[in-house]
Amino acid sequence: MPKPYKPERHLESVLKRKQTNSVDLRLKSLLERAKEQGASRELMHSLLESAIRIKDNRFHAPRAKGPEKKLFLSKM
Repeated sequence: MPKPYKPERHLESVLKRKQTNSVDLRLKSLLERAKEQGASRELMHSLLESAIRIKDNRFHAPRAKGPEKKLFLSKM
């Protein structure tokens, strides 16, 4: 059974940890600016939900496959 989604904990988690993903970096900067400007909780939660949807779509998108090269080990 999946854990219930808690936007407050997600917000704390995003703001605390060091981000490496480009989507997470952009989200963190948006959330920090929104917090500085005194944004409402609803706005912060909608930003988090949007980021989840963007990441889900990005990870479920089919990967573009290029020509694959086969590598053979040569005997020495």
